[in-house]
Amino acid sequence: MDPFVTCYLTAAAQVEDAKDFDDHHRAGATALRNADLEQLADSDPRFVAPWDMTAITAIPLDADEIGAWYEAYFEE
Repeated sequence: MDPFVTCYLTAAAQVEDAKDFDDHHRAGATALRNADLEQLADSDPRFVAPWDMTAITAIPLDADEIGAWYEAYFEE
């Protein structure tokens, strides 16, 4: 499984007292921001480009901003 997705989903699933998706997303995005992304990239069998790492570190904490983030990084 994708180590970046695993990091995000594990943190999102462990949130206690989560009220909604926003709480789970914030935990997942925070986990990625605090993770050793180089180590995650090293455990990924695919090539992870520096550009990918930049996009990952820019994932917004506010779920309402995901659409704009996606457009900025993946629809240019």
